[in-house]
Amino acid sequence: MDENTKNIKQKKIQTAQTRLNRIDVITMENGKAAALRLRKKRKSKEPEFLRQNWFRFPSLGRKWRAPIGKRNKLRKHIKGKGYLPKAGYGSPLAAKGLHPSGLAEARVFNESDLQKMDPKTDCARIASCVGGKKRIAITKKARQMKIRVLNPGVAEEKK
Repeated sequence: MDENTKNIKQKKIQTAQTRLNRIDVITMENGKAAALRLRKKRKSKEPEFLRQNWFRFPSLGRKWRAPIGKRNKLRKHIKGKGYLPKAGYGSPLAAKGLHPSGLAEARVFNESDLQKMDPKTDCARIASCVGGKKRIAITKKARQMKIRVLNPGVAEEKK
């Protein structure tokens, strides 16, 4: 092997290592904003995973179902038949489970659940089973504690 090819191989290895280092930095806690940007960019390029023959039979719906047939073209990855979800389409670890605002979501059932939350890192999502009166009480308490509520619903009580 001559020296020129050795230099080229070393450069390729160095660029691969820098790429890995960038990904590690992004997935760390201090790069949460960068991880959210990366997640948004990846999801914009991600294909829509559609059930096979969703356009032919409306009753099937567009919701994803894994192909299981023996001669299924989608399962065999035949070109032009659609995309299968894979691990590579996932979000960065630092961005997993976060709201697009960068806050961690927490389900809230009553006012006491708000006491456990930190306004800087958490946001509240009121559970669907919570009624109107309790919802109003939770939103008032959250406003006092300066906690963001993602689905306030009824903002104020009727006078």
